[in-house]
Amino acid sequence: MVRKAFGHRKHQAHHGRHSSGEDAGHRRHGGQGADRGVGIPLNSLPEGQTSRIVELHGRRGLVGRLASLGFTPGANVRMLQNHGYGPLIVEIRDVRIALGRGEAAKIRVEPNGSPDRST
Repeated sequence: MVRKAFGHRKHQAHHGRHSSGEDAGHRRHGGQGADRGVGIPLNSLPEGQTSRIVELHGRRGLVGRLASLGFTPGANVRMLQNHGYGPLIVEIRDVRIALGRGEAAKIRVEPNGSPDRST
């Protein structure tokens, strides 16, 4: 199915849903068995917690941007700063990256063990 990109919601509403049940224009990239019940949002991790990325939600542009920053399924990420509001800082592939809470909510992770408070 070929989709044209429209800038107005009223044009997107009549496209309905894909056969997979996802909203038109949304992408989900993950490993086997990836569904909306897998993992928890990255923005809910406490400081010091290390986790593994299991899937990314969002539109193609956001998913592509996150992937280019190293946020891909299977990558390990550690929460460095999360005050519960505003941007958060994570470490992925030995690089520190600041993410908005909305962006981080689109990244689903599985925590690895208990938080390391030595940061």
